Amino acid sequence: MGAQTSHAWNGFGKLVAAFLIAASPLMAQVADRGQMNVFFDPVEVSLVDVDACVTDANGQPVLGLTLADFEVLEDGQPVAISHFSAASGLTALSTTSDAATQTDLEQVLVVFFDGNRIAPRMLRRTIDSLRELLTRELPAKLRLMLITHDDGVKVRTPLTDDPSHLVSVLDEIVQDFRPRPDSEHSRILRDLQNTAASIGSTGASQSLAMTLTRDGRVGDPRSSQKTPSQRRLEGLVQEVRAYVPTIRAHAATQRQRTERLLGELEILVRSLSVIPGQKAVLMVGGGLEVRPGEGLFFAWEQMFPEISRLTHLSPVDEAKKNDVGPIIRHLAGSANRHRISFHTLSDPTRISSGFSAEGAGANGGLDLDQTMTDRDVLFSLSRATGGRSLVASSELPENLGRDILETNSCYSLGYSPENPRDGQYHALTVRVGREGLRVRHREGFLDTGSGDQIVNRVLAAAVLGVTDNQLMVSTEAQEIAPPQPDGGYLVPVLVKVPIAQLVLQPDGLQHTGQITALVMARGPDGLSDLQSWRYPITVPNNQITSGLSQQAGLMLQLVMGEGQQRIAIGVRDDVAGTEATAILEIILPPQTFKDTEDGDA
Repeated sequence: MGAQTSHAWNGFGKLVAAFLIAASPLMAQVADRGQMNVFFDPVEVSLVDVDACVTDANGQPVLGLTLADFEVLEDGQPVAISHFSAASGLTALSTTSDAATQTDLEQVLVVFFDGNRIAPRMLRRTIDSLRELLTRELPAKLRLMLITHDDGVKVRTPLTDDPSHLVSVLDEIVQDFRPRPDSEHSRILRDLQNTAASIGSTGASQSLAMTLTRDGRVGDPRSSQKTPSQRRLEGLVQEVRAYVPTIRAHAATQRQRTERLLGELEILVRSLSVIPGQKAVLMVGGGLEVRPGEGLFFAWEQMFPEISRLTHLSPVDEAKKNDVGPIIRHLAGSANRHRISFHTLSDPTRISSGFSAEGAGANGGLDLDQTMTDRDVLFSLSRATGGRSLVASSELPENLGRDILETNSCYSLGYSPENPRDGQYHALTVRVGREGLRVRHREGFLDTGSGDQIVNRVLAAAVLGVTDNQLMVSTEAQEIAPPQPDGGYLVPVLVKVPIAQLVLQPDGLQHTGQITALVMARGPDGLSDLQSWRYPITVPNNQITSGLSQQAGLMLQLVMGEGQQRIAIGVRDDVAGTEATAILEIILPPQTFKDTEDGDA
């Protein structure tokens, strides 16, 4: 039945399409036309592309650079640059024979609003800046996509170059997008501060270390008599101890949210990977917690050092339990592999004042340190992928415009690696042989095989609605059965592939081939798992000629929920390595069932 792979975009919510396999190749009978030999030798060319944005001391793009001005190093070793080109406008001053070939690549910018970590004030400022930017003259081949994320991911608009449509979508976001910053963090921190102040008001905070027993009791354990102050202090100590499980639970919740967000960004990166041109994601939010809960544990330790020593709690050890650093590094590596840069946009007021994103007031130096750590994660993500780290200031429209235009002002350098597809991470360095110039580029890439490219294509079809149908695949929904009380519609989908588009190999008395079919659905509640199956194709030699005018058919039975459903189908010719994707859009009405007399539905 074939392999099964799961790639769910968690931000879309729960699984909405379970797949039941009931498929077999349908081959028409063909006449005897003799044997046809098919010969081929698939060749995979590996090329590493590095986009290098070069600016002068004033931050202006540098024109007219040639191949001789650049040096590329992989893992510290120079490599021979075999491909050299520049975006339109950068070659104006080039007159030498090794000048860059002018290109006019398509540009894609995805604006991703992270509602779990963004302050409403910052959201409004960013949207106002984007509105202003859209009134200006933008690059001719620039397309934008707007995505919001709170409980899940919502694609507000597919890729478009229509400024008026983008402005109307921004207006919709202002009306119905309600960011939900981490108010629980601030609540716990305020409770810690209040308890610390209460302990201080008892007048016993200085002698607490001498009067506190290992089990949290205050005073002489041999004495049954407690003063009112001691009893009150003893209650506060137990309250302090009770904060530990509260912080642990909050940290675990935040880790799950962060993991979910990073998984959604990974799906977005993989979806964008199949789109040609230069691609960037502008991530708008308050930061990424690499170790959720770490700041609160440090605050607890420093506010209550005597109790901390008795419990032997280590904030560092607690933070390691929720460390998502490896996932963040994987995301950066995936973005680098697919030539996607991350620009990050954060709130400067949180950094400069120590005020929480939700305006709850000053949280003290500890929270400020945590906020700076969160922002440092964003900075590291943008730096590692060759992007910019921006702040939401009054200069934001100019900064956004500059960075978008700068993306169209990069040189493209390509080279053939010595050991392609070795599965290893390789560091990249680009040097410019002129004084006073700065170069920005991705820090490295993970050199992996291309076997999962068809998965990326299916993701792009399901998420972005982008298809590439080289095999001329066609799809059509068959008669849909009435919904069943146990849930879901049974949707038969016929997938047809012209045999003439496939490569068949001679194998004795027959020609054989193989195709892989992949299916994923996106509905109102989410993105389904990805299902894949392999199908052999066999044609007798005496039927091969007329067989080329026939089609291979795959009948898939899909169980789907109600509402608008986008079915993304990928087909790969496993012999030739050719891939194709197609989309089928259907609408399934709400399911209604009449109750029976005994009350069963």
